[in-house]
Amino acid sequence: MSGSYPMDNLASNHKNHNGRLLVATFYNFTHINRLEQRRTSLRHICLDNGIKGTIILAQEGINGTVCGEYDAVVFVLRYLTHWQGLAAMEVKFAKTETQIFNRIKIKIKAEIVTMGQNPVDPGDHTGAYIEPKNWNSLIENEKVTVIDVRNEFEIRVGRFKNSVSPQTENFHDFPDWADQFAAKTDPNTKIAMYCTGGIRCEKASSYMQQLGFNQVYQLKGGILQYLYAIEEVDSSWAGECFVFDDRVSVTYGLAVGTHKLCYGCR
Repeated sequence: MSGSYPMDNLASNHKNHNGRLLVATFYNFTHINRLEQRRTSLRHICLDNGIKGTIILAQEGINGTVCGEYDAVVFVLRYLTHWQGLAAMEVKFAKTETQIFNRIKIKIKAEIVTMGQNPVDPGDHTGAYIEPKNWNSLIENEKVTVIDVRNEFEIRVGRFKNSVSPQTENFHDFPDWADQFAAKTDPNTKIAMYCTGGIRCEKASSYMQQLGFNQVYQLKGGILQYLYAIEEVDSSWAGECFVFDDRVSVTYGLAVGTHKLCYGCR
């Protein structure tokens, strides 16, 4: 019961939940209006159904990870499909034995993933999507530059072999790194980008295209979908994947990894 599914396949793909809690990770770039009203109603629905997690709302879309009982998560996601532009939203799922969040937080921000570089519109153009099954053959080509869009502390937990780290502390540092990279790199360079679930690549790949790169690719569904779809024996991944919840990291099949959270510094 892990992987990525369109919303219209939700119920049929997740019947055998075996009493475990369900983790749902989702994002969608679409115009959302009446943000305060939507936050209030969504918060009430999450509280009424025992859903915990973090959801970010912005005029450019929605980004969230939530956890709860199977039927409750399904109910909340079904509710979101009634919002304009979210009917076809894809969601990544994983099982967990325990609740991975302490409470529900729904925030209104200027961006659903903060890049701080405008205008970047993933709805207009992004890098070409590469399915996990085709990712290895792309990045193993010596003529491809593989860029990890995540922050340095995430990269230390795990990464694709031979990938380039921008050595950023926050995603809004990425444009400065990209500007410097573009200044010394042939625009015909083939670039393959990846991040945790795909959302940062939506903006990062769009920005790279704005800088003049004409062969930009991104891992569809991010590392999470790759670890679910690809067997370890066939993998080009090394380490585990950091996630922003109490699981700390996940590994193949989206099983909980070995890293632990420091409760002193978080």
